[in-house]
Amino acid sequence: MESSLFESIGKGASEKYGNTYCFTKCVAEHLVMKEAVDLPAIIFRPAIVFSIWKDGIPGWLDAFQGGAALIALLATIRRGPFAVLLARAPSHSDGSQLVIDGIPVDVASNAMLACAAYRVAIKYPYIPTKSILIVHCNSTSLNSICFFEYPFESMLATPVNSHLGSDRIERLMHRMREQYLGPAMDKVLELAGQKPFFGRLYERVNEAYSMFKRFLAGHTFKTDNLVTLIDMMSEEDKETFDFDIRKIDWQPYMHDFYFGVKVIGNF
Repeated sequence: MESSLFESIGKGASEKYGNTYCFTKCVAEHLVMKEAVDLPAIIFRPAIVFSIWKDGIPGWLDAFQGGAALIALLATIRRGPFAVLLARAPSHSDGSQLVIDGIPVDVASNAMLACAAYRVAIKYPYIPTKSILIVHCNSTSLNSICFFEYPFESMLATPVNSHLGSDRIERLMHRMREQYLGPAMDKVLELAGQKPFFGRLYERVNEAYSMFKRFLAGHTFKTDNLVTLIDMMSEEDKETFDFDIRKIDWQPYMHDFYFGVKVIGNF
């Protein structure tokens, strides 16, 4: 495939699906639905992945992406003597805050293993013939995530889960920062003998806002199949592969998560 055609496909996919990652996931699902109907296949859909809950070191992260990147993008972060207001999550038209749908990484991995094992070993009575079982691993309908105090020295304020009134105004604000405020601040840095970074930073923030807002649209995914699987599991399996998100106390979990973000992001 020629690079120009590849770039064209990637641009079109990003406009509709948010990014090429989500586009390829969609393509893979359609391929499985078409070619694997006679196999004990399953489509597993996790929410935004956060740090470890309890199966390992609580709060552990291995990369600055997913939930970690989302927290940083919703924050005001200090870089040297300057305050950098980053992206904010869109809210409903009535001004109410949105719920962020996320799950700990060990919940996702345990649920994935259990889903695969039980799908092969057990015939689900409610799965129609020639169809693929879909399991959503999400928190919104079972135990919504809450935010608490932030243990970051570099943050001047907690992440803002609010909006300027509309997505159009919010996008305009980010473009203004990228095209005018960022370059102006960089000129100040250059005059002060410091390395400029605001222009590139606001450009990345603008891109990140456009991408993440799709995941903060207030959708609620049904988790009936996930709960049914938990009910089917033996007590031993429930203890070994614990992914019942209803058990999570978000306050201590989110504090562990923030410290994981702090370490990986050096905040």
